[in-house]
Amino acid sequence: MFKILRNIAFLIICLIFSINSYSQNFSDLSNVNFSDLNNSQIDLLLRRASAQGYNQFDLLKIARSQGMTQADLEKLDKRFKSAETIARVSENASTPLEETRLRKRWKEEMEVFREVDSDIFGYDVFMGNTFLSFQSNLNIPTPLDYIIGPGDKLFIDIYGQSENYYQAEVSPDGDIILENIGPVNLSGLSLASAKKRLLLRLKNIYSGINNKTTFVNISVGIPRAVRVNIVGEVNLPGTYNFSAFNTVYNAIYVAGGITENATLRGIKLFRNNKLVNTVDIYKFLTKGDGSSNIRLENNDLIMVGPYTNRVIIEGAVKTPGKFEMKENESLKDLISYAGGLSENAFQKSIKLTRIIDDRYKIVDVNSEQFEFFQPLAGDKYIVDKVIEKYNNRVIIKGSVYRPGTFSISEEKMTIKDLINKAEGLKSD
Repeated sequence: MFKILRNIAFLIICLIFSINSYSQNFSDLSNVNFSDLNNSQIDLLLRRASAQGYNQFDLLKIARSQGMTQADLEKLDKRFKSAETIARVSENASTPLEETRLRKRWKEEMEVFREVDSDIFGYDVFMGNTFLSFQSNLNIPTPLDYIIGPGDKLFIDIYGQSENYYQAEVSPDGDIILENIGPVNLSGLSLASAKKRLLLRLKNIYSGINNKTTFVNISVGIPRAVRVNIVGEVNLPGTYNFSAFNTVYNAIYVAGGITENATLRGIKLFRNNKLVNTVDIYKFLTKGDGSSNIRLENNDLIMVGPYTNRVIIEGAVKTPGKFEMKENESLKDLISYAGGLSENAFQKSIKLTRIIDDRYKIVDVNSEQFEFFQPLAGDKYIVDKVIEKYNNRVIIKGSVYRPGTFSISEEKMTIKDLINKAEGLKSD
């Protein structure tokens, strides 16, 4: 027992020593190799500084006064931002860890129903069972079209002939307050427009901006949290907290993906009780068009309704399955969604099974109709393969030097001609 207690005490001492080794005296930051510290250790350093009344700006000033180079200061600033972003997102939004746990729980409960992959086109896009993932990613540059709003925390770097650093959170009134500058209203502006407005105010303090000897960079270090409701045909409907960097695709992914009854052609986004966007996932899957995947705002409502017009196409197409069609789309569009006809497809016509007057009916759709023929709910299209039938094939076997298949190349081809093609008869 004494030996066990001694070992435990030794481990505790080692742990304390490890923590202290990264909790350096703030008067000697120049000796800390920040590139060797992980995010947890940077976070520990920031927490210790906060406990002693310092913030990250104080640490940067101390490091600068101790002779740290500008390049190292920028690296240190990025490490501080990264650690603070992780901490802020953990407090205010659904973290990737929480999202993963939520999705994992749902997957474990539903695994028995997913032994066979669905043949619904696009169904598995948000399921996380492919290499395509729409998990949140905060480690990206702030998009220039990002709209600033209350709760965003802005990082403003001034470098060149003059150097300074500001960090300010947008107030509920839409203002940020900078030392010696006063309030600047930025709410509702894109990042690019906000930078222009800030430059106008900063020029009064930093004359080097006009002479292009002083430069300004603005970024959203910690995006605001937005609350979004997701309802309808998703596996985990509910209310979620996201960072404002997230989009409709991110939200559906976190909500466990769609059900088999969901539409992929008409996902609706409501904002302030008005329909502001209709998402068609097929545009993304078939054309790479993600323009409808817009960023989320506070109190947005995402409504995933049931499908309205689903058809089946099988046979000699590259991607057979079930597809959702819009009213103005044709059989040609359906074939395109299915990847096109296979090389061995019979292209003159396609067999259709359609419900007409409470009965199934077989219809032959000729190739001339593909561009105009409109698929209806419940249709089943079968693309036949070319029949293995030859018009000019002849086979010779037996005691010839080159037995096999030959073409009848002449209208009056005789057996002698065929034997000659086979290099003649053997002597036996």
